[in-house]
Amino acid sequence: GKFWVFEQEHFAFNREWNNFLIPGCIVYAPYNDSIVTMTAEMKLYSYSYAVLSTSEQQKLKNLALSSNRDEIKEDEEQETTMRKTQKSFHKNWSINLCDHAIKMICCRFTPTLSPSDHDVIVLCERGIYAVSTSGIIKWQKKLEYNPSTMISYRAKNTDSGWMDNIIVANFQNSICIFSQCQLIWSARLHFNIIDMSIGSFAGCHGMQILLSDDGYLMIGYLGTDPSGYKPIHVENREPDWEQIESDMKESKDMIRALEDNEIPDPNDYLLLELQYENESDKRKIQWIDDGGYINEQYGNELICDSMGRLKVFKTKLIVNYQGSSQYGLSDIQITIEIDGNTFICNQDDNKIYIDAMTSLQN
Repeated sequence: GKFWVFEQEHFAFNREWNNFLIPGCIVYAPYNDSIVTMTAEMKLYSYSYAVLSTSEQQKLKNLALSSNRDEIKEDEEQETTMRKTQKSFHKNWSINLCDHAIKMICCRFTPTLSPSDHDVIVLCERGIYAVSTSGIIKWQKKLEYNPSTMISYRAKNTDSGWMDNIIVANFQNSICIFSQCQLIWSARLHFNIIDMSIGSFAGCHGMQILLSDDGYLMIGYLGTDPSGYKPIHVENREPDWEQIESDMKESKDMIRALEDNEIPDPNDYLLLELQYENESDKRKIQWIDDGGYINEQYGNELICDSMGRLKVFKTKLIVNYQGSSQYGLSDIQITIEIDGNTFICNQDDNKIYIDAMTSLQN
């Protein structure tokens, strides 16, 4: 639990915390000149750097720089005696997160920051927290994966200062990017990330440097913008139980008929009917003057009289749809079979096409 401070290559001072032995994550907060650390009891502590570097530590500094071993031993015994009776030094604040920290960073992440403030982002084993400089949790999110590391990078400038985004890596071979407390990107990789950074290479800014757990180093970028499509929310509707029961009964009847080797009646079908203007039209045959033109197209095989007239009659084809489907039938094709000496007037071929029909149409 001893804390050492070096100014460049020179030793400055050290302090010993009496509330934990195993060192935890630590970060320096430049805006309020404090040091934030996590103890083994899952508590987050903030200490003022000015308090840690008081004049009382000058004796420890001289002790570290002294070359006289006897003097060092004597001073160490005195320091041990003083430490037993010394109370813990003052802390700015403390907060219990009930989770072990993996990494801590200082950045401007939450959207309500003042120009002279910042956040302390704490990545834990089961969640991520944004803590203010006064020790208040401003944002937290439960993670459904095992995180491995975290970094921040400057994303954009606003009227109140710049804003940072956070990249969180996990042991499920993926990274997640958060912006202003919202998840904006998630990417899948083929290895586990244990450390990462942001750099510039060959004039290309914002490149990601990723280090895997087996020593594999990769430099990449995010690529295109993610899709903004959002699935349409469909309201839960009460099912039509009567319709469901009717459909089930119809299906059971059809299955029973098939088991009895009976051909069930079709649910949807067309009724075709020839309609004449009057009853006498059924036997009424008309002769039209062809002049030999139409007959020549059919190899002079059409029925005609001695004057070259063709025998014709008129009728209407009535098509009715019968069925229970509310959608009806579509792409209907009716084929008219004729012998070699007959042809259909006003029709390019012997087929009739209908796009769609419902039970209300004929």
